[in-house]
Amino acid sequence: MKMSRAREITAKFFLKLRRILHHCVHVSIGVLLVSSYIVLVLLCFIKLIFHQRLILARKKTNQAPTYGFLHPFASDGGGGERVLWHTICTALNSTKNKQFGQHVLYHTNPAVSIESLEENVQRHFGICCNLLKHKRRNNFRVVYADANNLLPGRYQSLTLYRQAIASVLFVMSCLQEHTPTIFIDTFGVPFAYPLCHLMGVKVLCYVHYPFISSLHLKALESSKTSLYALVRNGYLEYMHILYQCTGSFIDKCAVNSSWTLHHMQIIWKTKHSIQLIFPPVSDVRSSIPASSRLHTIVSVSQFRREKNHPLQLSVFSKLLADTNATFVIIGSVRNRTDRDYLEELQNLAIRLGISDNIKWLINVSNEQRRLILRNSLIGIHTMQDEHFGISIVEYMAAGCISIAHASGGPQTDIIHPAFQTTTPMYDAKATCQHAVGFLATNEASYLQAIHTILSMSESERTKIRHHANLSIQKFSSDTFTNSIHTLIKDISTS
Repeated sequence: MKMSRAREITAKFFLKLRRILHHCVHVSIGVLLVSSYIVLVLLCFIKLIFHQRLILARKKTNQAPTYGFLHPFASDGGGGERVLWHTICTALNSTKNKQFGQHVLYHTNPAVSIESLEENVQRHFGICCNLLKHKRRNNFRVVYADANNLLPGRYQSLTLYRQAIASVLFVMSCLQEHTPTIFIDTFGVPFAYPLCHLMGVKVLCYVHYPFISSLHLKALESSKTSLYALVRNGYLEYMHILYQCTGSFIDKCAVNSSWTLHHMQIIWKTKHSIQLIFPPVSDVRSSIPASSRLHTIVSVSQFRREKNHPLQLSVFSKLLADTNATFVIIGSVRNRTDRDYLEELQNLAIRLGISDNIKWLINVSNEQRRLILRNSLIGIHTMQDEHFGISIVEYMAAGCISIAHASGGPQTDIIHPAFQTTTPMYDAKATCQHAVGFLATNEASYLQAIHTILSMSESERTKIRHHANLSIQKFSSDTFTNSIHTLIKDISTS
């Protein structure tokens, strides 16, 4: 009995000791992360003050407000860049109002001139910003700062924390070159907002995707008690706390989808309301295309791993077993990481024996992309938890019948109502009379959706196109322009 009692006391002692050690490790991680972040922000602030003394200068002079647009990779051709340039054009075209002053774009590549930026914007998005005209009027200029540390895939460990630190240092270098009155962030550097606040700069952010997503937060629910799990959970928890705190330093905030809005309302319990402004898509008023379309399936997205192109290739390889079709993959390549991923996909297509039936179109112009979409029958999108899905709206605008993953923005905002491919076989005509497209979850359901579209009569396809064309009017450029103009005007006069 005494031995048993002694073992019980010893076990309780070591259990309590373990809990104390776990708590100490947890607190130590928090102290290390939070204190190092705060020290960095304060050091950057002190450096900026000694470098420019801009706050005092601004109080002494009654200069017109300036606007700093942050996007270090503004010459890329993705949906985020489309939002950026529509925002810049909206602000530039509003300069006749007194509250709008000089506009500055923070960019990372000195080799990219204003002339080439204007050409890229016109080529990728069909947007005319008249940058050269505004440059001559001293109303627009580009400030260059090194953003190599912000490149995707640069960090293999402590990724969130190191990206946060890199974003603070990048914004500090931007503010050294030019400190605006209003800082407009469409790229996503929330950990730099406290620094902007200390510098007396108002912050307007357009959030495409949470910096810390639900995937990260799910890891906190792990019940594992290993030292690695303890350190990982502590790290994610305190990064989440820091991310929550950054929401206190914004003045205006907009998001791109209901999915993002839901997440940001949970993460940022800000005193300011978060506004939903859908990204702009051109040609949403285009008439429904003619019925004569090729049996072509098209995919439009950047060549990034989260877009899940291998699923598209797998679906297409199964489809070719009993159907004659062509697959066109359109995408942009930004850097070496994207090129490596593209080569992997092309090698996968060779192994699947479908390379002869695929056309790879890289960094094509806006006109080329629109022409291909107008002649294609189906548009496919396979990313899970896509924050919005601007290419899906482009499919619908061009008359393609869309198939997307049943999650994120495509499910909540775009393909709604939808044909749900939740059973192996289903009657599409009886599923939903006003559906605008298809939602799928795996290879089998994507394949089933494609077979259903191919077996439909042309009148049934036309009905889907008609409902889709009506549903996408809320994504028009005019709607975005009016909403973003109001947001900028409000922050300028507040």
